[in-house]
Amino acid sequence: MWITSLLQRLASSLRALITELPRPVSYLGLSVLLVMVTGVIVHSVAPPKPLIVLSDSGIFAEGSEFSGDSSLYVHVEYQAGDQLSQETGTGPVFEMILKGTPEGVLATLGDVFDVEGEASQSDYYSSDWPGHALGAEDWSGPSLVLTWNGSGSWYYSDPAAYPEPLCEEVPAPEGSDELPGWECVQADPDLPLPSAADAQTMALDMFRQAGLEAELDDVHILTNDEWGVGVSIASQVNGQDTALEWTMFWAPGPVLASASGHSSEAVYRGEYETISPYQAVERLASGSWWGAPSVDYDHLDGGFHSHDGPLVMDGSLGAEPLRIISSTTTSLLVWDSNGGQWIVPGFFLSYGEEEWERSAVVSLSDEVLQFEDTVAPPSLPQREDARGGD
Repeated sequence: MWITSLLQRLASSLRALITELPRPVSYLGLSVLLVMVTGVIVHSVAPPKPLIVLSDSGIFAEGSEFSGDSSLYVHVEYQAGDQLSQETGTGPVFEMILKGTPEGVLATLGDVFDVEGEASQSDYYSSDWPGHALGAEDWSGPSLVLTWNGSGSWYYSDPAAYPEPLCEEVPAPEGSDELPGWECVQADPDLPLPSAADAQTMALDMFRQAGLEAELDDVHILTNDEWGVGVSIASQVNGQDTALEWTMFWAPGPVLASASGHSSEAVYRGEYETISPYQAVERLASGSWWGAPSVDYDHLDGGFHSHDGPLVMDGSLGAEPLRIISSTTTSLLVWDSNGGQWIVPGFFLSYGEEEWERSAVVSLSDEVLQFEDTVAPPSLPQREDARGGD
């Protein structure tokens, strides 16, 4: 009995001492205390390093132009409906890794788009955000610009596709306070354009030469009118469309006015824990947990580019709480604090039946994805029975 009493007094003294020590030392002291009192060996485990670290760039994050001190900010309260699932799960994570070298990528693209010259560092980028160019950067001829981080996005343009429009001044009505205006028309309104079908075929051929794996059915028409024909293909990762688009646009002539794409590949980093749709609702308010979803091609005809960002509402709509009534799993694109890009699991959280009545939110757990200013919570000690026997 006296031994037990001694151990209890010793444990109380150690516990009081441990609480006054720095956290790493206190973990060690806790381990010693547990061995003495319970006969169990514990290992003090350092807090795990998150897989992805983001800059807290949410549109409602503290210090942003939409923060609480700004007149642009509207507080929206979100409520999780009882029908939302509370089951956690797992989801795949992919990191976008650059392929090749800037010089090699631009050499390939130069052959595809017939841009001559040697690749060099772009005048419009910095060492923190590296960029390279091929062709004329002064808008005197066709050029290619490559951003060498994230997904390695590139952009082709030809100023010949944008002749100065013909404009004439329209005088203000007599006796009014209005200013004169201008009416403009195309310089060459009757120049031909490729058909939508031809544009799809030509775009697919050039994109394949640039490294994209796709089929003709993947090429979507973005616009088709007297001003031009535009197409788009969504890069796929794990069999799903992503926000990484490849685009091409022809102006009257026809002239290939612009094109864009990416020079990276998706590398699988594993399956990671995800929170439930019910838990994800509380992430909507800040906008920090938003990720870019794929383009909703089904609604482009109506001028609707689905899920462009977190829910931003005017004062009248934000007066009542928004009740999230359903969820759909999806893949989202996020940018880490170093400019890297990742494809991560997420949800569309819906507060209505219409396609626009929903917002995207990342579903990775807090331990996997964190923000720069977030400190990882300490892990609980892992125990190993050292007393022997069962």
